[in-house]
Amino acid sequence: MQNNASPQRVTVNEPGLWYEGAEAQRLGSEGNRLIAQEIVAGIRGLWRRVMHRLDVGQRRRLPRI
Repeated sequence: MQNNASPQRVTVNEPGLWYEGAEAQRLGSEGNRLIAQEIVAGIRGLWRRVMHRLDVGQRRRLPRI
């Protein structure tokens, strides 16, 4: 079978195409920033809990005064 449909032409100078691409990149960057922020907050919380556990463990081993 032959495809008689003519291909649609999209010009590079079409403003909507550039805007949509730029908006998609901006939203992608913002999403990546928020994901990274959540990862860092989780690591900081984990680090604080580990350091607290280590600190509490050392305090338990000290002799009473």
